[in-house]
Order: sequence, then C-alpha cells, then structure tokens
Amino acid sequence: MSESKRTDRFDTMMKYVDYLDERKKLVPDVKSKYIGVTMLFPQTSQLRNKVLERIEKLKAYDQDVCIAVYFKDDGNWYDPVEYKNIIFIGNDYPHLKRIIDYMAGEEIELNINDTCILYKERLVEGTRHLKGNHSCMTSLNDLFSRVEIQLDMLEVGMGYDYENKQVNEELIHFTHSDREGDEEGKKLGYQLFTRSLDYFSREVLTKGVLLGYPVVDSKIEVINASCTMTFHREYYYLTGAHASLKSAMKTAEWQLCEPVMEIRLTCRNRYFERNSLFREVENLQVSEERDECRVTFTAKISAVIDYLEEFYQNSEDVSDIHIRIDRYVPLEDTAHVVDRFAVQYDITKWKDALNEEDERKE
Repeated sequence: MSESKRTDRFDTMMKYVDYLDERKKLVPDVKSKYIGVTMLFPQTSQLRNKVLERIEKLKAYDQDVCIAVYFKDDGNWYDPVEYKNIIFIGNDYPHLKRIIDYMAGEEIELNINDTCILYKERLVEGTRHLKGNHSCMTSLNDLFSRVEIQLDMLEVGMGYDYENKQVNEELIHFTHSDREGDEEGKKLGYQLFTRSLDYFSREVLTKGVLLGYPVVDSKIEVINASCTMTFHREYYYLTGAHASLKSAMKTAEWQLCEPVMEIRLTCRNRYFERNSLFREVENLQVSEERDECRVTFTAKISAVIDYLEEFYQNSEDVSDIHIRIDRYVPLEDTAHVVDRFAVQYDITKWKDALNEEDERKE
C-alpha cells in the first residue's frame, strides 16, 4: 500500500473517531433527573421550527436541560414517527420553573401542571451475563460481529460506566484472501471498534430497551468481542459494535421503574398536622422545635408529584426543601405507559430530519 493511501486510511479512521467523541459529548446526564414538563408536539412545520429554535437557545443558555419526546411507533419502517409531546427535563422542580420562565420569554408557553415522571429501565436481576451478535451480507462486503458483556446495576446516582476487560487484541479479522495479512488495517480497526464499543455502550444505556427510558446507574463490561468483515470499512466497525450491543441488551429481562424520593423539609407544626400526605409516606421522621418541625420521609415520585408546587410555593409554611432519588422500584401500574420515550441529543439534526420528512411528503 502506498504512503498516500495509508495516510488517507488513517485520516478517514480519525474522522470516525472524532465523530464518536463528539457524539459522546451529547449523551445527556440524567442520573439524578426525575421530573419533566411536557408540551404538545407542534402540528405545523412553522410552529415546530419555531419551538425547536427556541429549544436550541434554551440548551445553549442552560446545559443541564435535557430534551426528550413521547412518540407512537408501530414498528413499520415506512411509516413516519408520530410525535405526541416534547419533554423538558430538569434537575428538580425549581429548575423546571426556571425553564418555564425562560421559554415564556421566548414566547413558548409551558404549564407547570403538565409535569411527568422520568421513569427508568432496570434489570429484573441485578447482574447479567449477556451475549449479542450481528451479521450483514452484501455483494461488496460481509460483516459478522459479536460481543459478550457483563451488565451490572450500580448504586443510585452513579450514572453510566464502561470498561473493556478484553485482553485479547485479536478482535479484527478479514475474510478476503488478499486482506488476511492486512495488519495495519487490523490495528486501525481495533482502535475504531473498541472506541465504538465505548460510545455505543453509553448510548444503549441512555436509550433503554423496553420503551426507551434510560438504564441509569449501570455498567457495561466488555468481556469478549470480535468483528469480522471481507474488507476494511470504517463504518462497519461502528455498525458491528452498535448492533451487537443492542442484540445483547435485548436478551435480558427488563422492568420499568419509578424513583422513590427522599424528601427533607422544615414546616410549621400546624401545616404538618393538617396535611394528609405525611400520613401516607414511608420512613417518616419528625423532629419538633417550638412551632415548626423538621420532617424526613420517603415516597414514590408519583405519590408526591402533585405536592411539589405546594411545597415550593408555600414559603409561609414550608422551607429548606431537599429532594433526592433514594432508590427505584418496579412500576406497579404500567397500563398507562403506552408511548415510547426518546432523548433528543442533537436538536439541530432532529429539526433538519423533520424538515426533510416534510419535503418527502410534498
């Protein structure tokens, strides 16, 4: 191989590496998020583009905001996705209020009463050993990839983690007789394939398996993997890593969970005595001092979500509020959770795709 072709191949690989690095920066941090506010998805392209442009400004202003959607998907590739709601996910209730105020200044109205819970997907068992594979055969090139991973559920708040424990570097194989000895191609492929496993491990955890809710507080350990193709093709390493990991994740048993919150606040004694919520929560601890008391308890987010506005707006009776996720429990009633969920990483790319879909319909 000539020096110029060798340089071109290296430069092409680095473009894919840069692409993966940029995509990794877009993966949202949702490990501590549990609540969002929704708006109906705009039904006209003009209004939709206006909303998405304002969302781009919001994300530039506040990088802690995460944007997601509820949508209906019949699984038919030829039918366009039917988006139902846009979700503005914040860190907590006060953050949602700031998001609403900002969007109001951009002439987009959100209602704090339209709150929703950010569910999470969790393994039915705490640790699973999973295997997945992918194959694709064309007239020009064939692809066979596989992964063997261990998926662990971590402590609440740990987020996502990834580790490549594979010690054998013979991951890449070429089946064409002229390319079996392409050691340089194998080295480049090794770098790109392992980088792809790193990125797509985080992506599959963010996008979930059941309905698209994130698999937070989890770690993927790659125990074994390989990628075989006829010729060295950079995008095949990305495809092989992504498809194999998705295949492995689908072999596990999943459940939809909701957060159980630990809430600490100070309130007046009279407020505590007349509020029925405190008689329905778990692990209630009360420390009284004169005419006020310090209250700590745990409760499912679904049980307290309607009280959040009262807690934060009733400054006369309630103060010093601290809320955090304590643990996750399986969702008892899943009948109402019918729409799929998806985080939108790149608003500009999403907007362009929607506009292209409109053009195809015309």
